[in-house]
Amino acid sequence: MTKTITILIGNSDDKLTQKEWSLYVDEVDHAIRVKVYSNSEHSLHLTGAPETSSPYQNYCWVAVLTEPAIEELKETLSKIRKEYRQDGVAVVTGTSETI
Repeated sequence: MTKTITILIGNSDDKLTQKEWSLYVDEVDHAIRVKVYSNSEHSLHLTGAPETSSPYQNYCWVAVLTEPAIEELKETLSKIRKEYRQDGVAVVTGTSETI
């Protein structure tokens, strides 16, 4: 069974330099895309960030993954966030319904 997952990261507390933030986003993006492209049931629906002039640094991904892939991805995201000194990564999972 697949579920929709939304992943949100941020650096509005400025713990990361701009270069570190860029590397962090790239590493999270890579981890998500590895999971998305590992299974034909998976898909990536959205990636996005605020305007470049925004005082906030955050990024969002929305994907559809199988439940085992979600659990594996959460473990990977936890490792990455620790490497980049981040307190947390927001992950929202649920069942999407087309009406």
